[in-house]
Amino acid sequence: MSDYASRTAAVLRVSNATRELSPDAQRIALQGVETAGDPLQLASAVEAAAPAAAALDPSAQSLALAAATGLGSPDAMTSNRLWTIIVIGLLALLATSLLGLIVLLALGKTVDVIVTAFTALLTGTLGLFVPSPTANRAGG
Repeated sequence: MSDYASRTAAVLRVSNATRELSPDAQRIALQGVETAGDPLQLASAVEAAAPAAAALDPSAQSLALAAATGLGSPDAMTSNRLWTIIVIGLLALLATSLLGLIVLLALGKTVDVIVTAFTALLTGTLGLFVPSPTANRAGG
């Protein structure tokens, strides 16, 4: 069976098995199919876990499916650490491109490529701190 066909079959099996579970539990199970090395084996694990998870409250359903699929949300400490690494990395690249821009301007060289890199890094860094346009919509 091709990878495409096995993933499609796994999605159908997981969707059917998690039909009675919370949307978050369904999302976690389907994300597991997306990243699984063997999606059909993961589908079997979800099919085995789903009936027991159905008797749990929605947050426990999510945890049960995360355990069955090997997925779960990172804890706050891991999220904060990843955020810090990403921000520091972007700021380091931003500083490096700014330094390169200044040096090339001082030498009278063309700066098109560095300006492109600098603006892309700047907008990427600023984008991390801007709230989503769809978050906290008031009245449509």
